[in-house]
Amino acid sequence: LGLIPPDLRPTTPVVVVNGDLLTSLRLAAFRDFHIAADYDLTLCCRPYEVSVPFGYPIVEGDLVTGFREKPKFHYLVNSGIYCLSPSILEGVPAGKPYNMTDLIEQHCRANSETRVGVFPLREPFHEIGRMETYKEGEAFYWAHVAPALGIPPKEGGPK
Repeated sequence: LGLIPPDLRPTTPVVVVNGDLLTSLRLAAFRDFHIAADYDLTLCCRPYEVSVPFGYPIVEGDLVTGFREKPKFHYLVNSGIYCLSPSILEGVPAGKPYNMTDLIEQHCRANSETRVGVFPLREPFHEIGRMETYKEGEAFYWAHVAPALGIPPKEGGPK
C-alpha cells in the first residue's frame, strides 16, 4: 500500500485481499457493509474453535474456584480480507514495507478516532499458505469458488 503513488491512491473504499486465499465471499457485499457501517477500516474475520484436550482448574491464588473439562474456545480470526477507506492510507509509510497487522493495531489504539469494524465471514474459506493446504486448493476452488462464479466443472476434473 505504501508503494501506491499519491496520484493513484483510491478516493473511495478499497478492498485488499491476501494473495494466498480462496473464498466465495462477494467482495461487493463486504465493501457495501463497510460503507453502510461508516467504518474507516473493516476486517473480514472467520470463526475459529480451539479445543483444549484436558480439564483445567480455575484458580485464585492457590485456591481452586472451579474446573473446566476439555473446554472449547471460540474466536473470530483474521481472514486476510480488509476494506480500507482512503483516510487509512495516510497512515501507511510511503515507499517501504508495512504490515497490515501494524496498520490495524495503529488504528485500534485507545487514542485513535478511527472506526474499526468486523465483518463475519460465513462463506467457505481456504488458505493456501502452506504446501499441504496448497494441494487442497484446487478441490476447494471447484467445490466452492467456481460454482459461486457460475463456472461449470472442467472436463475430466473434479465435479
